[in-house]
Amino acid sequence: MTLKKTMPLRKVRLYTVMITVIVISSFFYLPSHVEAETTTTIAENTGEVTSVALSPSGEPRILYYDVTESTVNYASKTGDSWDKESIEEVGEEGSDISSGMYDVSLSVDSEGTPHVSYHDFSEEVMKYAKKEEGSWDIKAFEQSAEYMDLALDNRDRPHVSYIGEGLEYTRWDSSSWINTTVDEEGMIMQYNSIDVDAEGTPHISYCDHAGDVTLKYATKQGDSWSTEEVDSGGGMYSSIQVDKEDRPHISYSEYGQDTSELKYAFKEEDQWNLETALDSGCASQISFALDSEDKPHVCYYSTSLDFRYTTKKDGKWTVGTVDSEGYVGMYPSIALDDNGDAHMSYYDFSDENLKYARTSGVEDLNDEGSDKGFLASYWWLLLILIISGVSIAIAVAISKKR
Repeated sequence: MTLKKTMPLRKVRLYTVMITVIVISSFFYLPSHVEAETTTTIAENTGEVTSVALSPSGEPRILYYDVTESTVNYASKTGDSWDKESIEEVGEEGSDISSGMYDVSLSVDSEGTPHVSYHDFSEEVMKYAKKEEGSWDIKAFEQSAEYMDLALDNRDRPHVSYIGEGLEYTRWDSSSWINTTVDEEGMIMQYNSIDVDAEGTPHISYCDHAGDVTLKYATKQGDSWSTEEVDSGGGMYSSIQVDKEDRPHISYSEYGQDTSELKYAFKEEDQWNLETALDSGCASQISFALDSEDKPHVCYYSTSLDFRYTTKKDGKWTVGTVDSEGYVGMYPSIALDDNGDAHMSYYDFSDENLKYARTSGVEDLNDEGSDKGFLASYWWLLLILIISGVSIAIAVAISKKR
């Protein structure tokens, strides 16, 4: 008879205890997923392309496309409830209007009145609308125009940049639209953004794809436009803001096969200063705002297919994950209130929903989205493996001595 060698009972007990300790301790090292203070689904089966702005009292307003109904919609929050309304139908019901990325833009004036621009796919025309006395006053102002952005000056007059034959600009002078061509050299891409300074001067960032992708900047000086190159190493998805000193700041992406950088540029004393805010992880689609201290805040759709938010504090960029349930964070937009809280609208691709998030800062989010690579993102897993290996080695050593 052959006797089978069995493990002594004391070894079984020892290994059981060690494995139990490892499993229990692992839960303490798993990163807690702390999302934004408020993450809310605003509308279901809709929300491709969004734009957020705040009322004078800090309440969020969101403009978005309803692809299912082929309408452009407006949502406003009062207290704890959201009111949603359709501005107008912009295509036949069920038609594909999702190709008009970044074709909605929203600003709220000093009286709380919303101003919007969007593309009407049924008429192939760009439109502007303003809500007055409970109804929308809609004006069509340019054929064959797309990829627009809207900003208001300190007199609440609309200024719009858009792509036509080249980079175009228009403003409303209380009776008609005044159109000018900003730049028609090179290959002007869809990524453009506009802001207006305290003197009413427009500032525009945009992308030139003639050769290498290049970030460019334009501003109006008298009756003519001045254009200049900012960065020959990027320029996609640019977003511009003007600070209290009327200096332009631009956030943008250098995204391609071998890179996914989030970049930041600001002009000081006629010199552009360029920074790499994040050297990886920025897939595309960003939105940017300056706070009351002119510090930059950026939200973006990451290469991890989640929604993240970063800001520069004490000279260092820090990152937090806003939402990571499914493929989430497309078509982002950000606005900051007087307290510096970030209000963000975005699209949940997995559930096909429009979502809204609010947070008081990156420190209130988890640091899972540090974009520093595998070791930084999964330190907890490596730690568990090390503890497991050491524990088993100790258990084996003890059992041999016995």
